[in-house]
Amino acid sequence: MKILRFRRVLVWFIVFAMILSALSMAFAAEVETEEPVEKTEKELYEEDIEFMKLVSEFVKDNYLYGIDYDEMVNGMYKGLFDQLDRHSVYYTPEEYQSFTSEMSGEFTGVGIQIVKEGNYIVVVTPLKGSPAVEAGIKAKDKIISVDGQDITGFSTEEAAELIRGEVGTSVRLGILRNSEEIFINVIRDVVTISSVNTDMLTDEIGYLEITQFNDNTLELFGEAIGAFDRDGIHKLVIDLRNNPGGSLREVIGMLTFFIPEGPIATVEYANGEVEDYTSSLTKLTFDIAVLVNEGSASASEIFAGAVQD
Repeated sequence: MKILRFRRVLVWFIVFAMILSALSMAFAAEVETEEPVEKTEKELYEEDIEFMKLVSEFVKDNYLYGIDYDEMVNGMYKGLFDQLDRHSVYYTPEEYQSFTSEMSGEFTGVGIQIVKEGNYIVVVTPLKGSPAVEAGIKAKDKIISVDGQDITGFSTEEAAELIRGEVGTSVRLGILRNSEEIFINVIRDVVTISSVNTDMLTDEIGYLEITQFNDNTLELFGEAIGAFDRDGIHKLVIDLRNNPGGSLREVIGMLTFFIPEGPIATVEYANGEVEDYTSSLTKLTFDIAVLVNEGSASASEIFAGAVQD
């Protein structure tokens, strides 16, 4: 009886081993006969996009508090641009409208230029004559809250959306200054940006401050340069400190007043296309010195670099 039971166990063991062996051989044959297919980066990307559609639908159907398609799409775009440098930004239609109004030289708000540094929203500079200046906001202040809402980790667009508001309304900004937290109330108003300010340093040296390169900066700059020329002032200090940049078209136009005939700047695009900007100036009229600091960015760097070259 024991011998019979042992034989049955042995038979089942042999059968099981044969099955495993057959499966292993079949698997090995499949591995040997089927070459692995390597997908291109673009093919993998397209698969991820299709999968993202499924994720989006799942979130749309199951998120407790509700989210619409526009919110999801804007979130995807913002996530994409967050992977780029800090000067690459995605705008919703509303944000872009606000941006273009600022570039035109007039907007409603408190009057500050901000950037994101790490997790903080940092003031590059308060604009001259703005509510921010009157309230005592300073360059390098870190804005950590808006009306009691913690904005640590917010993008500049998200922070600006909270700070903006109707004319005459108040916004309470939590400021981190020299490791001390303070609170400043600012009354929102229409901020008119005069991007070009002039003065005389001596009887022979003029001063030009360019706060940013707006759509009307070249026009204002040309008027200021013309006035200096008529007054016989041909030595200028051009102040670009804390200028966050702006329109490439405007800065190239301004450089044609100072760069002798030849190249000004070259823009190289990701597709390999190259665009050259040149000057046709045959006679230099002005001797200039350019002031920059850590707050000078983008178009300001182009201006300073072209003059230096």
